[in-house]
Amino acid sequence: MFPSQSDGLVLEVTPSYSAEQADKILEDLLADCLVPRGNNVTNNDKGVKKRASSGPGGAQKNKFVEDSDHRKARKSLHRDIEKQRRLEMSGLYASLRSLLPLEYIKGKRAVTDQLQQAAKYINHMEEKIEKMQMRRDKLKKMFAGGAEEPNKSNVGDVSRNCVKVSLCRDSIMEILIGISTSNNEESGALSKVFADLVGRSELNVISCVSTRANDGLSLHKIQIEVNDPTSIDIPELQTRLLNVIN
Repeated sequence: MFPSQSDGLVLEVTPSYSAEQADKILEDLLADCLVPRGNNVTNNDKGVKKRASSGPGGAQKNKFVEDSDHRKARKSLHRDIEKQRRLEMSGLYASLRSLLPLEYIKGKRAVTDQLQQAAKYINHMEEKIEKMQMRRDKLKKMFAGGAEEPNKSNVGDVSRNCVKVSLCRDSIMEILIGISTSNNEESGALSKVFADLVGRSELNVISCVSTRANDGLSLHKIQIEVNDPTSIDIPELQTRLLNVIN
């Protein structure tokens, strides 16, 4: 078909296509239209996902992650504190075991058993201290029994000096000596006692503990070891030591 002109009017005749050509042209047009639209859909989907992650659901997920991290941190801190506590308790138990006599903890491996033995040992020591205090008070009364007034002469001070000898166990003897503190020769008197004891081969001095009482007496406790206790005349030894300090 060709265009025709008449009186300046131009007529354009649309070319005719076969059915096969028309279908092909339609497919090309649809393909051109669908490609950008598909890209837009993909981009829109990404935008939707992004908005979803930043929406209320995403905030809830972030909060869950933060709570989980906080719980982990608290658990880690709790483990560290518990570990430090166990180390400190282990050190305290070791220190306690070192203070207990062997006979109290022998065969006691459990901590509870060791604590019970420690309580028994403390009670035993308290009873022992009470007995020693009572014994000390009796000795002070005994030494002060013949005491005279402080303003008396030196003869009265000398009469306050006293000696007590006793056998406390198998081969151990105990000598209790009370010397007046107003006597200027107090240290010399004690030295004479030691010289007398050391000069005897059957006696061996183990220890000496001294204390000063409030009533003007200096108390001395001497422990000696005797090879044969039956060979010692206790009253004779007591009288001889009393003569030494006087």
